[in-house]
This record gives sequence, structure tokens and C-alpha cells, in this order.
Amino acid sequence: EFPYDPSAGGLVTEERLTAFLDVRRSLKPKYEAWDAMVREMESKEESWNTAKVVIAQTSEVITAQIDLLRDASMSQIEFREMEIEIYERWLSAVTAAEGLALDPAMRTFTEDDLAFVAKLRAQHGESAPLEAMERRLRQRLDAVTLVGPPAVDGVPEANAALYWDHLDVIRDLDLSDSDLHSALRDGRTGEVNIQLGSENDTTIVIGDDDGGSGDQSSS
Repeated sequence: EFPYDPSAGGLVTEERLTAFLDVRRSLKPKYEAWDAMVREMESKEESWNTAKVVIAQTSEVITAQIDLLRDASMSQIEFREMEIEIYERWLSAVTAAEGLALDPAMRTFTEDDLAFVAKLRAQHGESAPLEAMERRLRQRLDAVTLVGPPAVDGVPEANAALYWDHLDVIRDLDLSDSDLHSALRDGRTGEVNIQLGSENDTTIVIGDDDGGSGDQSSS
């Protein structure tokens, strides 16, 4: 319905980023409600009524994601590609750079290494390895200073600058802790398994494992 055709160079416009974040903003409370429901249902004695509640609420969330993507004219492929770039590549690199920035010794070591490279260049002249080493050290220095978006492999500079302007919102809408979102993001719909017949409670599993033997209902 909405074929994904990435723009030249893989650039993301602010309009598409806003649409992507709006979908996540609407999904976040639904995932939180689903997680709360799972915790409640897993504490109850097993029954078909319990399974029906899980199936119904899971179906509601899946339908909501479909509707939200359609309203944003966004395919699941575009959503997934943006999530991989923004969260798995870019935000993880920013978080790592922030960790380095908290360590003042890293800046000192990097500045010392740059001075050593400059000394080598003065003694031996220019060379491709020394130029590459200096470039790498200056990138590290920028990262530990973190006055702007760090360079991230696989993320166009223009995208990194755009994401940096929306860093707080992007971080607030990180859904990686939601098992259900991971299933929907990866296209693993239909893999919510509800195991009944265990000794004390109901077991709800996201993934391929059917949870063992026993009567089951799955959605």
C-alpha cells in the first residue's frame, strides 16, 4: 500500500522523522498497557478466559499499529529501517559517546596521542597512515567532547544532525524494552503464545518457543 522508496543517499526528511516519532508516541502507552496486562494475567490461575483477554488485547495493539502506520502513509519496512538507523546505529553510538565524555581521562589520552602523531609527522613527514590516525583521533576527540552529533558509520551526516535536534524525544520514545514491540517490529505477529495447564499460573511468551507441552491458545 505504501511502497518504501528511500531517497537518494538514504536521507530522512524532518516530515518523515516526525511521522515516525508520532507513531511511536501513540504506540508507547498501548505497549505499557499490554505489559501491565501480561503481568496481571500471569499472576492468575490458568483459564480460557485469561487466554481470551490476552488474545483480544494483543489483537488491539496489532490493529492499532497497522492503523497508525496507514495514517502516516508509512510501510512497516520504512518504519523498521528508520528504527534500525535511529535506535540501533545512531542512538547507541550517541550513548556510547556520552559514556566516553564522562571520562575526563579519555580526552587527556586522546590529546596526548594527537600530540604524539604531530611529532611523528614533524620528524618523518606526511604519510597516509599518520593522516588516517590523526583523523581517527580527532573523531574520538569530537565524541568525548560531544558538543554536537558524533559521526556514526552508516548514518548520513544530515540524518545525524536531524536526529540530534530531536535527541530528547527520540530517547523518550525508545521502545526496546517492549517485547511486543520487538515482535511487531520484526514482523513476528502471530507469535504470542499463551500456555495453559501449568501448575500455578499462565505463561505468556513472545517468540518461536511454544513454551513446552500442555494445552495452548495462540494469537
